[in-house]
Amino acid sequence: MGSNFHRVEFASRVSGFRTLRTLFVVLPALALAAGTACRSESEDASLTPEGFCRRSAEASCGNLAACCSLSEADCVVKYEAGCLESTYNALNRGMVFEKEAAARCVQSSQGAYEGCLVPTADGTTRAGPCGLVLEGSVQSGFGCTFDGACRSGSGLTGVCRNDVCAQVPSLSLGAACGAPEDGVCPPDSYCETTCQPVKASGDSCTTAVECGSGRCESGGCTAIPLADVCAALTDVK
Repeated sequence: MGSNFHRVEFASRVSGFRTLRTLFVVLPALALAAGTACRSESEDASLTPEGFCRRSAEASCGNLAACCSLSEADCVVKYEAGCLESTYNALNRGMVFEKEAAARCVQSSQGAYEGCLVPTADGTTRAGPCGLVLEGSVQSGFGCTFDGACRSGSGLTGVCRNDVCAQVPSLSLGAACGAPEDGVCPPDSYCETTCQPVKASGDSCTTAVECGSGRCESGGCTAIPLADVCAALTDVK
């Protein structure tokens, strides 16, 4: 049930289902501010998945617990469990945990849920360091089940095609896209003939893939409701 929490809270380009945002495999906007200022860079660089999830839970629940009417202790237990389940699900499917990216994520993520606002509401952090905490490791030509498992290279993005990893060009904003051979649009963008930046809450849309939040309702991009995050968090076993 842990992954349900993260399916609601986070979206990631490395999930292998980027356009559908149906699987959490990385933490793009964790709030790890609490207690990080006094930690050394070497300590951050030695982060394990367990330490990463624990610190994210402790920091996020500083605000999130009260927002979701949970005790801070219960919030930490559930958040950490959901994070670990989702992270190890990704690792078991061919991804690797990048300690240096995890350290940068710790340093860059600040103040999640302050004011009970969902930090990824407009998807503006998917291209940041937290989007690189889990990376594909399967080489081209080897078997795969989703895009995120495949290794990317310089100027190339790993994709899973017909259950085999391959590499296609990493496109820039404005580049032509759509055909399999064209390549993959950059993070925080979507393909509509050309690669376009994702839209913020309130912008018009016709499909969810256009929205940074992954939600298009009544013709407009909408933020992820805190109620959905709280419900999914409470559901973690």
